[in-house]
Parts: sequence; structure tokens; C-alpha cells
Amino acid sequence: SWADHETRLFRAHLEPGCRVVDLGANIGWFAVQAVLAGAQVHAFEPVPAIAEVCERNVQRAQEHARNADANSSGKCSVYRIAAGATRGTARIALATTNFGDNRVLDASGQRPADMGGGEEIEIAVAPVDEFVRGPVRFLKVDTQGSEWLALQGARRLLAASPQLALLIELWPYALRGATAEQLLA
Repeated sequence: SWADHETRLFRAHLEPGCRVVDLGANIGWFAVQAVLAGAQVHAFEPVPAIAEVCERNVQRAQEHARNADANSSGKCSVYRIAAGATRGTARIALATTNFGDNRVLDASGQRPADMGGGEEIEIAVAPVDEFVRGPVRFLKVDTQGSEWLALQGARRLLAASPQLALLIELWPYALRGATAEQLLA
């Protein structure tokens, strides 16, 4: 499956002590993999209920890593914030079936038609550069269409990370702030 492939690709870039940033951490799958590999992780997840699950999963991974090796360096900080180009607030549309498909709304505030009805909540948004300094070894970005905006707020981090490996979701239909061509340039 795509999940197995992405996980193998991600793990291939991890080593003890490396630094990882996970934008759109969701329940923490990639953050947990990195903690178990001994990485120092910064995970961003803006939806409070999902961030709680992420925090619990990361805590369990840290405990497991320490129990397996008292010298384990795997640690994770979870930020309950969406990665964006500027600091502020936004509304996010919560999915009713696929809990990984929550999407930050454009200024128009229109909920995407393919999401159907559902709850919307206000979240905090801030540039990653305010929280994490480079260099980092791996950057994972899966922000359901906000990838371009998240990268705009991580310019210093990117510039300071010449050996960076990047795993990014490209979903042209939902991409906000740029075209797919601009994102890939």
C-alpha cells in the first residue's frame, strides 16, 4: 500500500539523533516511527482531539524506546498549531469519515463540496520557523492542501537544511496558495 511504501521511505532516512519535522502529524504515525528510531521530532497538529491522540501515541513511543534502551534519544514535541506562512488563526473543516482529511479553509470560508457537511473549528496558525531552527534531516508535509503555505513559513529551516529529505503530499485539487507547478519548482 502507499502507507507501507511511505513508511519504508521515511524510515530509510532516520538515524539516532537526527532531527525530524512532521507537519500535519495527525495521530502521530510518522512521529512515532521517528521517536522509535531515536530521532528528535517536532510534530505539528492543529485539531485538538487529534493532537491529544498524537501526544498519547508519542508518549507511548518514548516510554517504549526508553524501556528498550535507557540511552534512547527519541523525543518529540507536539505543537497544537497549523504550519502556515504567517501567524494568525484560521478555520478548519473537520472530515466526518476520513479523519485525516481535515482542511484549512480559504478566506472565503467555503467548506469544500466534496467534504459534505460537518463541524468547523478555529485553529492557530504560525510559521514553523518560529518553533524550529535548522538543520533538520527530514521534513514530512501532509497538510491537506496547505503544503505551499506551510513551506513558506519554513524558509529559514529549509535554507539551513542542505541535507534535507522531503516527503510531501501533492494533491493539486486542494492545494491552496500556489499551483502544483509552483510547489514543485
